[in-house]
Amino acid sequence: MATIAQKPLFGWDQIEALGDLKRLQLVLENLPDEPLVKKLEQERDRGRDRYPIRAMWNALIAGIVFQHPTVEALLRELRRNAQLRQVCGFEVLKGLKAVPNSWALMNRNTSSRQEATVSPSSTARPPVSQNLT
Repeated sequence: MATIAQKPLFGWDQIEALGDLKRLQLVLENLPDEPLVKKLEQERDRGRDRYPIRAMWNALIAGIVFQHPTVEALLRELRRNAQLRQVCGFEVLKGLKAVPNSWALMNRNTSSRQEATVSPSSTARPPVSQNLT
């Protein structure tokens, strides 16, 4: 039987060679979370918008990608790393004031997550608990 050698579309070594923030960008760009984020933004409507929903959601995803064991560990990293804040979507010019406290991050996402409904075709992830791992 003859075989045809094909070059793979990508190799895991290419992904592993990327920096942490580039890998996070890949995850955020390819995650099918748009219906969920739109629902959360719709629920907020004209409510207080001190911390953007998308930025807080992206920060929770970053916590999972970077394996932070707790929300507090994630928030410490966000306060320390301006580039991470920018990738997540927090306003760069606000500096540390752009980073939410743990109550704002978890209360907003926990209460909305319970009410948000997403179509089955969107392959939504299970809820994120206080412990991120």
